Amino acid sequence: MDVSNRAKILAPPDLSNLAGTDRLGRDVFSRTLIGIKISLYIGFAARAVALVIGVILGIIAAYYGGFIDNLISRLIDSTLAFPSLLLAIAISISIGQGYTTIVISLFLVSWAPIARLIRSSAIQLINMPYIEAARSYGASDWRILFHHILPNCSSTIIVAFTSGIATTIMSESSLTFLGLGPDASVPTIGQMIYSGVHDFNAPWVILFPSFFLLLLIVSFNIFGDILRDALDPREN
Repeated sequence: MDVSNRAKILAPPDLSNLAGTDRLGRDVFSRTLIGIKISLYIGFAARAVALVIGVILGIIAAYYGGFIDNLISRLIDSTLAFPSLLLAIAISISIGQGYTTIVISLFLVSWAPIARLIRSSAIQLINMPYIEAARSYGASDWRILFHHILPNCSSTIIVAFTSGIATTIMSESSLTFLGLGPDASVPTIGQMIYSGVHDFNAPWVILFPSFFLLLLIVSFNIFGDILRDALDPREN
């Protein structure tokens, strides 16, 4: 539990505290697990919102083309013109601290690559025979978009979602490391790593959160690569 114990300040790892304690005597291992849970929550929430926005804008741009495609494409290019982490920092500073701030910042900087990817995938489907057949039978634009084009982009959507979670979690840890996340009492991974930077005589304070963060990011990257190989026929 995240409970202070003044008698065990910066205690090294032992059987009662597997990853040692921090400068307030709190168990590093339990705080790391809570931090991983928070990172997963923020990462999945931000990625899910970014996915919904990116998919909708991507298929609309591909289907309608012309002015709408140009408008959405310019919006995508404008978003991608800024380094994502710097843009997320600027958004977080302007909104304030909190879970909601992190989620908003991360999905605002991560929807554009998804939209570009989905647009590219959907363009390849626009002139397929079954799309022309649906038009000839009088199917509405929205039915074609969400009943014919969207399902056939499902593999791209799944890969886009999973492959970006690692990056989102890394960005979340970077923002909390800079103090732009929830209150300092909340055990986020970034905040724990920042606190451990000053404890030179207790390397476990920074070592264990960093190791679990690395393990989480590598796991999602590997999982995303496996899904890409399985679902993307161009990789086979």
